[in-house]
Amino acid sequence: MYTEQAARTADQVASLPLRADADLTEPARVRAWARAKLPDLAEEELADTILVLDELVSNALRHGKPPRRVRLVWLPGRLLVEVDDSARTPAVPRPPTDHGGRGLALIEACSSAWGQEVRHDGKTVWAELARRSPFQSGNDGYPEAPDHNERRPDERQGREQGGRTQG
Repeated sequence: MYTEQAARTADQVASLPLRADADLTEPARVRAWARAKLPDLAEEELADTILVLDELVSNALRHGKPPRRVRLVWLPGRLLVEVDDSARTPAVPRPPTDHGGRGLALIEACSSAWGQEVRHDGKTVWAELARRSPFQSGNDGYPEAPDHNERRPDERQGREQGGRTQG
């Protein structure tokens, strides 16, 4: 378990297991779940969040192995979107084709940072989105949590930065 995950409280995290027999309806179910969890998010921020979430979930369904799980983590000034799967193969950007290859580029364009943690039992691909609008009342009172971008790469305890960070 990495440091930021250990510091979370139950009211900071919403989690949804993805169905093992996932088909094309699973991303729609996840989008509906996320919209219900983020009712106070401004429309532009919600659109970016749903796009990032949709790409991470689609990648896990297409390239990952069950069990899969998605998490939304509320942190001061940002939202962390995490998707777990049991495949140890890292998520790697690839050249766009007619069959895909744009997902990680979209995630990078919409998020302030993204990366992954590969473990013995699978991986977590994550993206951070800066937020300007508050979440549901009370969610902004969390104590400061460590920021992925404030640690040097060797201090990330296995978390690899996959994309750019906002300076």
